Amino acid sequence: MSKIIIENAKLYQRGSWLWRQYTKIEDDTKTFVRETTGYRPDERIKAEQELEDLKRKHDDGHKVQMTVAEIIDEYWAEKELEVAASSLASDPSHIKKIKESPIANLRPDQITRKHCQEFSRDISAGTARKRLGKIRAAIRYVTGIDIVLWMPKPPEPRPYFLTIAEVDKLLDVCYNAYSSHIYYFALLAYTTGARGGDVRRLKWQDVLFDEGKSGYIIYRRPANGKPTAKVPLNNELRDELLTLKDKVKPRPTDHVIEFRGHGCVTNVQTAFESAVERAGLPEWVTPHVLRHTAVTHMREAGMSWEDIAEVVGHLSPATTKFVYSHAAPQTHAAVGALAVKRRASRSAPITDQEGQRSYVQNVRGQRS
Repeated sequence: MSKIIIENAKLYQRGSWLWRQYTKIEDDTKTFVRETTGYRPDERIKAEQELEDLKRKHDDGHKVQMTVAEIIDEYWAEKELEVAASSLASDPSHIKKIKESPIANLRPDQITRKHCQEFSRDISAGTARKRLGKIRAAIRYVTGIDIVLWMPKPPEPRPYFLTIAEVDKLLDVCYNAYSSHIYYFALLAYTTGARGGDVRRLKWQDVLFDEGKSGYIIYRRPANGKPTAKVPLNNELRDELLTLKDKVKPRPTDHVIEFRGHGCVTNVQTAFESAVERAGLPEWVTPHVLRHTAVTHMREAGMSWEDIAEVVGHLSPATTKFVYSHAAPQTHAAVGALAVKRRASRSAPITDQEGQRSYVQNVRGQRS
């Protein structure tokens, strides 16, 4: 593939239109190019952006010789700081799998339909589409090439949310699990509609019991600490958290979700999958399904997209509606729709000097 370089690019006006001129160098051959941009003078910003895109695409021509692994590395180096955003939370695991696959050793121009099919063979269609989409995004970002990759057909749509009875069954299993951290994780994820990573990172300083009607939880971005959502506590969750906080003093960690005195918990996947299996729920039930479930139940309870967007931390209700369209007057009412039956309080875990976990017993009457 030829290396193309763009030099001396600039815009100028000719009559009622903006034109551009530049020198194109390909295989040591220089060509002077003069062409219309298709934009008028009052659209100069668009013309300038298009010229910058052209320069980026060709000035980085050498990058088309990079392998997928090299492209992914460069892409990830620039995107890594954005991992705090939930949409990128699963990127590290996907990128690791991409770099371990044979396709990682290929250049973009070497990738064929057969390569994509082999890449997708032993994983679900949804996962394959996600990883191939990341490869395509990385190639486009680093090289400027808008590559087209074969992808498997989208998987059949699934409910992607649980019924109230299924949520209750899952919480019962989590409540009876060996470690209490999975119970409080699932409880918070459902009753506040939060992302799993936000729940794991939640600190007690952001649980405001004495503010508002029944208190609030503030979820924050890990990169800069800025709030992403301020969620009212419903009465059941408030009581559960107050009991949890009061059982162990001083607490071994500032995090609400802790495991054997360590926080924040970096991964709940194993414990959650075990709970899902014991509850007899489908394999597609992941921690993020609890967020979908919360939004669905709030919507079914008659809450407006505007109120739900405030609860889940979306800047625009349109985003909430677009993402959760399968599925109020006040945000307190919205989270009130997520009330769960109150179980006898889980014992709060502590760790003794021998490193063996013990519990401070506290049994509370179960709500009728």
